[in-house]
Amino acid sequence: MQVWLTNRIKKLGENIESTITQVIVLGLLGGSVAVLAFWKKGLNYVHTILTKPTPLWITIIMGLLYFLYIHLKFRSYSFPNDRNKIKLSKLDLDILICFGQLPDDRSLTANDLSQHFGSKYNQTQYAIDNLCSYDFLMRETPFGEDTIYWLSVKGRDYLAKKNLL
Repeated sequence: MQVWLTNRIKKLGENIESTITQVIVLGLLGGSVAVLAFWKKGLNYVHTILTKPTPLWITIIMGLLYFLYIHLKFRSYSFPNDRNKIKLSKLDLDILICFGQLPDDRSLTANDLSQHFGSKYNQTQYAIDNLCSYDFLMRETPFGEDTIYWLSVKGRDYLAKKNLL
């Protein structure tokens, strides 16, 4: 009876060992199949999303993100005619000082100024236009004559502030 019991326990142990091995192997196979099925479903989902037309709300969000990017990129950019920052070239300053030394009722043309400073007419006209954009000079074009320029109150104030009079 003892031999029979010992043989039965050995067979039971062998059966349990084979059962555990079978469970482990089946578990690994089942887990692998589940992972592969999950991966395939995930790829199909991504493919479906990528092939559908873009919804309107995504287009709107992308547009807003683009405008936010542009705003952040150019918010510190100063434009040339920024009225808060006055940038005058040497010729601009010379012309402004020249107007500051004239009597109040005197006006000049761009041709007069280019001859006075010995500069090209285009350079002088550019400098005058720059001064006019800052409202330092006023302009008037009488019918059939050259445009005349004179110093504005703002231009005189600028010269006084910078001690250039």
